[in-house]
Amino acid sequence: MFRGFVFTADNVTEKNDPAEVIKDLKNSRARTWIDLEDPTEQEIDFLIQEFDFHPLSIEDAMIQKDHPKLEEFDDYSFAIFYAARIADGEIKEDQLNIFIGKNYIVTIHEEKIRAVERVIARARSRAKNGFHQGVDLVFHALADNTIDEYFPIIEKIEDRLDEFEDVILEERKLEIIDEIITQKRNILFLRKLITAERGIFTRLLKGEMRYIRESTQVYFRDIFDHLSEMNATLENLRDLIPSLMDAYNSLMNKKTNDAIHGLTVAATIAIPLTVLTSYYGMNIYLPFADKGIWGWMFVNGILIFSGILTYLFLKKIK
Repeated sequence: MFRGFVFTADNVTEKNDPAEVIKDLKNSRARTWIDLEDPTEQEIDFLIQEFDFHPLSIEDAMIQKDHPKLEEFDDYSFAIFYAARIADGEIKEDQLNIFIGKNYIVTIHEEKIRAVERVIARARSRAKNGFHQGVDLVFHALADNTIDEYFPIIEKIEDRLDEFEDVILEERKLEIIDEIITQKRNILFLRKLITAERGIFTRLLKGEMRYIRESTQVYFRDIFDHLSEMNATLENLRDLIPSLMDAYNSLMNKKTNDAIHGLTVAATIAIPLTVLTSYYGMNIYLPFADKGIWGWMFVNGILIFSGILTYLFLKKIK
């Protein structure tokens, strides 16, 4: 899906015809944003023809599951970020590819990304959005909204780990080991993204991205601070995982020991019962064996008395 926006000092115009958008690229006072969601081959050919993007950049944009990066070319910069979301308890990533030139910015992504939709809504609803001042402001809005979506994910992970602590301490549910491992994978995956993206903003703040004005860098410093804060939180959460695993293993060992203790008590109580029943099961005359119901009650009384006596003895030495 092709969406184009042309920003001028007076207004913002949305154009979905590639040919019309290209005409506005020649206007030095206009700033153009082209967003491609799940692009077709014709739309990719259009980019190659009109913008002369390097084949390696196009390849990176079309092949998903790459890694966050920032590359500089003669006429444009190319960056890859990842939007994150939670699906079925695990983090799923959506690759956002950004080409930024002197007066244009092009975004490519396979799936609908909430961060992109929010920036588009901002562009549509606010004629005075400031995007006409420079495409670096559009780039900042995209990066800022993408990174900010990590916060609620981290909060969910943190809340889930707190729940695990309560579950383990209260012994309410012991089948949580798989969930703990899933959260560990989420933490490691998110740390990997954040570490790589911090590297991008470190380079950007050093002025290595030519189309980012010095006056705009202060806004990117705020994003870098957010990433640093998230990384510190994830470090703490990662350190919490071994403690949860140790607590879980200790609880499982306690449960196992309790079960073995119960079986031991039962077996010990059964020893005198087994001896008595075996004794009276022999094919010879035994006392009270011929007393009918009274003999049966006598033998069962001895069995019950010996069981109770054994139980009280075990309880006393426990």
